[in-house]
Amino acid sequence: MRTILLVTLFATLWACSHPTETAASANASSPQEASAPVAITSADNAIVDLAEQAVPQFHMAINGGRFDAIYDGASQDLKLAQSQTSFVTYLQKLHAKMGDVQGANRTSSSIAGDLVTLRYDSKYAKGDANEEFVVRLQGQAATLVSYRMLSPSLP
Repeated sequence: MRTILLVTLFATLWACSHPTETAASANASSPQEASAPVAITSADNAIVDLAEQAVPQFHMAINGGRFDAIYDGASQDLKLAQSQTSFVTYLQKLHAKMGDVQGANRTSSSIAGDLVTLRYDSKYAKGDANEEFVVRLQGQAATLVSYRMLSPSLP
């Protein structure tokens, strides 16, 4: 059975402005309205590239057992939604169950204001997972707002 584990609330994310999809948008406001691809600008690509830098840093910290460092570097959004103890315990349990990250491929991304959502198909030592990272861009820094993992390897 697949279990979705949420690190923080996503309600604030969806309250933000409508995301600009970096793939073809299938969100039409009515059934008669045809969906059209959204034009991707070089600025959008630069935003996604900047946000994406947070993912390998996260994975290296997970592999190194630096769970407190992930929390310390996270955004205030995450810190207000979850205590350090519960967040670190969650990551420790995920790492114990899934093992080290062996690779990850981005499958999609979207931009909503200063929030960027990145989705990955990831390979862990003990199974595959779908991961979702939401990061907030502040200048040239990307800080983690939320993280969730979906994997058949989880209880």
